[in-house]
Amino acid sequence: TAERSLRLIPKMAPLPVDPSIDQATREKKGLELYEYLYKLKDYRPARENRNSSTTINGKTTYQKLPEQGTKPDLSKVKAFIRAGADVNWQGEDKRGDKSCALALAVEMEFYELADLLIANGADINLEIGRSDNLKNGSSSILSRNNFGGAISKAVYLLENGADPDYVCNDGRTLLITASRYGSTETVKLLLSYGADPNKLNGKPRFGHYKPANSESALWVVADTTGLLESSTNEVAKLLIEYKADVNYRAPNGTTPLDRAIATQKSALIKLLKTAGAKTSRELK
Repeated sequence: TAERSLRLIPKMAPLPVDPSIDQATREKKGLELYEYLYKLKDYRPARENRNSSTTINGKTTYQKLPEQGTKPDLSKVKAFIRAGADVNWQGEDKRGDKSCALALAVEMEFYELADLLIANGADINLEIGRSDNLKNGSSSILSRNNFGGAISKAVYLLENGADPDYVCNDGRTLLITASRYGSTETVKLLLSYGADPNKLNGKPRFGHYKPANSESALWVVADTTGLLESSTNEVAKLLIEYKADVNYRAPNGTTPLDRAIATQKSALIKLLKTAGAKTSRELK
């Protein structure tokens, strides 16, 4: 939409960089920038603790968390950029993952730093690789910040153009994964930023995941067991509101209503029928 396009305009002008700087220098400065930020990765600004709140007369207030760690110096970051730093340089992180300057800025919740990096070429949809034996694996910054932690991270990334339909290593979209775990807030957020409710899970990057089954988010919700009924129903309502196909048939021929009946979800069965869902037998 036009509104979304306006949001994707960088919030500041890029810094001047000498175009004659060679690739080797760009990589060297990119590494130096990454190492500088990585040393300060534990920085967090003063913020609200969304896990600790008090509600009085209907008004909710959150506990304030103080600033912690050492704040990265934006003037130093600008100096690295002016010197030609590759802002998308990927350096070593933890547990075999790699990371990049923008991922570190978002993890810190230091959004002024993130704005600076984006204005100077940081790729919000950068495929971040691994350095261990799982070489085929990768992740996006959004997939790393889609569940748990501060919802502000996912909001920031989506507002700045992160792909809401990113497919993870297991072949599932972010929306399918959020639906499968009953993460209502995440499902609502992804859908509101354009996630396709009918995008199917695809081929996994690793052999130890199950082969792709081409299932939709709504089918997965109906098939999943062990979730609170309220979470299942709220996720299903959101998917239906955003035009999920209530009569999608998985490769085995079953529909969401078939799976809801098989897993004995009475409230979901009623919800699906109200939305026009049918069993596979009724669709023949």
